[in-house]
Amino acid sequence: MRPAVVREQPLPTPENDRLDHEPVLAEAAAAEEAHRQGLPITAHAHGRDGIVAALQAGFDGVEHASFLTPGGPQPDPRVIEALAASGTFISTCIPGTVPGIPLPPIIATIMDGARALMGSLIEGGTRVVIGPDAGIAPTSRTMCSRTPLPT
Repeated sequence: MRPAVVREQPLPTPENDRLDHEPVLAEAAAAEEAHRQGLPITAHAHGRDGIVAALQAGFDGVEHASFLTPGGPQPDPRVIEALAASGTFISTCIPGTVPGIPLPPIIATIMDGARALMGSLIEGGTRVVIGPDAGIAPTSRTMCSRTPLPT
């Protein structure tokens, strides 16, 4: 899928504990244009509001869909139900797939919630695909390209 961005605040940190969606009026226009050209479109959204905006705009997929809050993932069953009903793909991007490489602390603290979210998404009937989230920390694409794979 070709990515398009649903803008959100950065991941919550001690300096920034917000993860609110910034409304972007062009989301629906971006989805319409992609579909007019026969292309799928995917949003990058962690927070509930960003996920809902992507769903309402008609995006074909959502990267992360982590329902992330400063306290960790907090899935919304109504949004999961709507994602399943729409057939929207969810690329969970759960990190931690490279043995021997520790997770960044901010990610390690939410892994139990992320695993529970994965269960909720699957049980809720969403179309889950696994993605690498190749842009962060030691699990980034650059790091992976230098890490020999087991044979």
